[in-house]
Amino acid sequence: NNYLEAIKFLNKIDQKLLENELQFKLAYCYFKTDSLIDASYYFSKIISSKSNFRDPSKYYFAHILYSLENYDTALEYFLELKNSEKFSSIVPYYIAQIYFIKKDYEKVIELISNMTDNLVPSRYSEMNRLLAEAYFHINDYTNATIYFENYINASDPLDYDYYLLGLSYYNISNYQNAINNFI
Repeated sequence: NNYLEAIKFLNKIDQKLLENELQFKLAYCYFKTDSLIDASYYFSKIISSKSNFRDPSKYYFAHILYSLENYDTALEYFLELKNSEKFSSIVPYYIAQIYFIKKDYEKVIELISNMTDNLVPSRYSEMNRLLAEAYFHINDYTNATIYFENYINASDPLDYDYYLLGLSYYNISNYQNAINNFI
């Protein structure tokens, strides 16, 4: 786990001799030391290979793009990993977040609705929040109230969350619950 030392030693090897495994290790060391430009350079070199390091490289490369707010390209790579044995359990969360950021609420709803039975407990609250707000934005206030309630009961909500829940209740004429959430 001494990534800086590993970088020093890996950089002493002639770059032409670096095979995919060593390139991956070098990229990962850069990633762990927040040298994202260097990490993305080496991950991108491995992405087109047919090695065992292709999918992990795609994942980390997409993660870097996501963190740099390059959502369109990150989405392309995450979608390629949707059926990956190793990453299929994590990439849907990134995909849902990107669809939400891009305001593609129908896709957020479709994706998360298909995941609700298999949500990782640590992501339960976050996915209910995205689903609630997606329903809110397409004016499906009945479903918005359901998922805002799930979110609020499972997390530490902000005043804004109560406000959106109150508005959702108001829009379905449930005025008492609207008032309770506006207070």
